[in-house]
Amino acid sequence: MSHMKYKDYLGSAEVSQKDACLHGKILFIQDLVTYEAETVTELEKSFHEAVDDYLETCKEVGKDPDRPFTGTFQIRVSPDIHRLAAMSAKVQNQSLNEWVGEAIELRLAASGTAGGPNSGIQYPKSSSEEFEDLRLLREAKTEAYGQPLVSLEKVKKELQEE
Repeated sequence: MSHMKYKDYLGSAEVSQKDACLHGKILFIQDLVTYEAETVTELEKSFHEAVDDYLETCKEVGKDPDRPFTGTFQIRVSPDIHRLAAMSAKVQNQSLNEWVGEAIELRLAASGTAGGPNSGIQYPKSSSEEFEDLRLLREAKTEAYGQPLVSLEKVKKELQEE
């Protein structure tokens, strides 16, 4: 399955061999909005029209259009990871939500899937420095694992001594 993006909406692009057409739907919303076409160019145009029509219809009926993501989701981690993350957030004077959000942004930036010119994500520190710090922490084999605080400087020093 391929995807298209328009006005913060994501749409699918699929092939129906049975019907000999391309089709898709707006993803991650509760309303069902579909579109179809015979060529890729027409499918993209049909997707744009479907999004515009959806937004206009919502406006006409006085309904707020469903947005693909609210920014809220629940995650499950082990109690040990939860404790370590909460401690790290506290030490950094952040809420756990802020800490997790920053961790997700860094992971996305490291994978190259975020941080483009239109992403709106601002990174406080040089990405290469931040990612080198994260790499060192991940690779650290220290007896202090599981302790409330392991300083980055201590990990770097131990790695240099190896």
